[in-house]
Amino acid sequence: SLTVLPVLGPISVSESLVAIITICVAYLLMRLTRTKIPEGLQKLPGPKPLPIIGNVLELGNNPHLSLTAMSTCYGSVFQIQIGMRPVVVLSGNEVIRQALLKQGEDFAGRPDLYSMQFISDGKSLAFSTDQVGVWRTRRKLALSALRSFSTVPGKSSAYSCALEEHISKEGLYLIDRLHSVMKSEGSFDPFRHIVVSVANVICGICFGRRYSHDDEELVGLVNMSDEFGKVVGSGNPSDFIPFLRYLPSKTMKKFLEINARFSSFMQRIVKEHYDTFDKNNIRDITDSLIDHCEDRKLDENSNVQVSDEKIVGIVNDLFGAGFDTISTALSWAVMYLVAYPEIQERLHREQNEKIGMDRTPRLSDRLATPLLEAFILEIFRHSSFLPFTIPHCTTKDTSLNGYFIPKDTCVFVNQWHVNHDPELWKDPSSFNPDRFLSTDGMKLNKMEGEKVLVFGLGKRRCIGESIGRSEVYLFLAILLQRLKFSSMPGEMLDMTPEYGLTMKHKRCQLRATPLPGFQLSGALDIPSAEKIFVLAFTVQSNSENIEENTTSAVLPHTWSTVISDQDTSGMPLWSSSGLVKLMAEEWLGCLVSLDCGVTLGVYQGEVDPNRQTFSLRQPLRNGVRCLVSEVTFSVIDIRELKILEIGNGQGIDSDPSSSSSSSSSSHSRNGGCAVTGCPPVMLLRRGCHESQVMWRSAEMKTVTGGHHESFMADTDVDLQGNLPAFDKRLTQTSNVPVTAPQREEKKYYTGSSLELERDVI
Repeated sequence: SLTVLPVLGPISVSESLVAIITICVAYLLMRLTRTKIPEGLQKLPGPKPLPIIGNVLELGNNPHLSLTAMSTCYGSVFQIQIGMRPVVVLSGNEVIRQALLKQGEDFAGRPDLYSMQFISDGKSLAFSTDQVGVWRTRRKLALSALRSFSTVPGKSSAYSCALEEHISKEGLYLIDRLHSVMKSEGSFDPFRHIVVSVANVICGICFGRRYSHDDEELVGLVNMSDEFGKVVGSGNPSDFIPFLRYLPSKTMKKFLEINARFSSFMQRIVKEHYDTFDKNNIRDITDSLIDHCEDRKLDENSNVQVSDEKIVGIVNDLFGAGFDTISTALSWAVMYLVAYPEIQERLHREQNEKIGMDRTPRLSDRLATPLLEAFILEIFRHSSFLPFTIPHCTTKDTSLNGYFIPKDTCVFVNQWHVNHDPELWKDPSSFNPDRFLSTDGMKLNKMEGEKVLVFGLGKRRCIGESIGRSEVYLFLAILLQRLKFSSMPGEMLDMTPEYGLTMKHKRCQLRATPLPGFQLSGALDIPSAEKIFVLAFTVQSNSENIEENTTSAVLPHTWSTVISDQDTSGMPLWSSSGLVKLMAEEWLGCLVSLDCGVTLGVYQGEVDPNRQTFSLRQPLRNGVRCLVSEVTFSVIDIRELKILEIGNGQGIDSDPSSSSSSSSSSHSRNGGCAVTGCPPVMLLRRGCHESQVMWRSAEMKTVTGGHHESFMADTDVDLQGNLPAFDKRLTQTSNVPVTAPQREEKKYYTGSSLELERDVI
């Protein structure tokens, strides 16, 4: 035997030979497997990696900043090693456009990272490692579905398309929500409330449903998405050090749990759509995807079939990206409005001059509001809340800037560097929307705007970019038209981003106050009045949790005595005939305004004493004359009645439950002095009747809705534009008492048919 090292002790000659042969074989294998660089090309520059962990320690807590600093040493194309995997980093504007646009096919892949197989069970469109042909087919399918439901006409002629209608309504809901939170708490968390409103837009487009801001299911989904972004943004070590996947990991466990919950929810939604699918009634994007897939199954010439599981993956991607990216952008926008009050003031002036206060902003206003467009672009650039695109991967051996890049190489695209490159931008660290405006400030400089990277480029560019930009614009326009944002007194605003898949600002509390002259539920053109009562009513339903709607009504002074007594027939006031009696005696000829919330709008008209109805003659909706001569609500729909506020028409607070402006007034037939100091009065119906809805067309033909399913207070429907929806299926009436189940039934009106969808409360 011989001694090789003292610490090892004596070993045999045969053992030494085996060790030497093993080392030689390992060396030869390394030489043979090392990719040979073609003649004329160079090896990629970059920092020297450490064994096993590579350059991880050099990335720190803010990889976008670390990689930007490295680019000053190694150039716009360089290589690092994360764990045991080589990664090419693209930092310069020109090199990124060269790779993703001119050489798009070469860089169109996704790396085969271990964690990606668990996103949507490996069926994700955004993270998929499918072959380019398969992925391209699925991408076209998703694009087609998105376009079909973002450009189709809305339910109301007031909107240019369904997307504009969804965003506008949610924007107005958000206004009322912020006002309510401000009144109760004195401040609001911008991200908490914005993310729910944005999520409701994508839920409406993808699933055909809307949630309340406090709905546990939606809040749970929002929280899951936030957790997903943090986990993915922090990186998964097993993606880059393969043997770690066999060791227990809290991060990986959490990642798997989040994806399992997301997949379970999406699978349930898609299954419900399959079970109720009607080819002649496409309700939302999920239905559209199912329809496209069914057509492909019947098409024998189709080379690529899209499985049902991949529909779940596509919907998952649209849902997740559709609200996380947009809500992050909007919450940053509010932060910048607070941080730069002088810019906020300029934006308010632009809104007032170009749009005014008489109508809700529209997507068609974009050309007329260049400052707002420039403000959005500067938010995208300055915050760079998407510092990197989802990692790319080379699909074949290629080269870039004279450097050789082998097939299947992971590629990072540093968008943050492009957006803060001093060679592209003057004073890039300052926030200045004017950099995107023409010299006179009247037009948007589109050439400058195209340099901003936020949605990626090329074949993997975000398919929801157009919808996303529209959503950010319209939400912001609606907010700026109505509210002024400010910080809490004595508190400093912290704009430091927290790194993740999307970089979010630190959670904080802000203030929102209505702009002068703004009424949160819209101003009504009501003639002069002596007193205005703001009432709340709840529509009869077999659910215990229904959103309250508000009624603003001009009433005679005798109302204050009538509400505490029974009518002359001895019938309790809560009964339908008792209420009709009251209407006949006290409301005859009075102008009544029904504010059915942001979705339904405001209806005005006179009370009809001859029927058990609120019969609004020559009705107005949001101040505009309806095409029909009469809109009629059944009084037996009213289950609960409460006085919320009493005023004289001269100083009523702008509450979301009130649609009367401070200057609104009306003439009461009976006259009398104002009622003040009257305590709130609750009128509860002691009987439970099937609710009834009556509509009267211009030809005065009555169509009657039968049971409680015929109308819901929070129904997303244009009353005026959807009268044909009340077809023969809704002509029967019933007085059978209802036993309250544990579900609320909501209505969705599409075309000329009535669709019912159930949501668990």
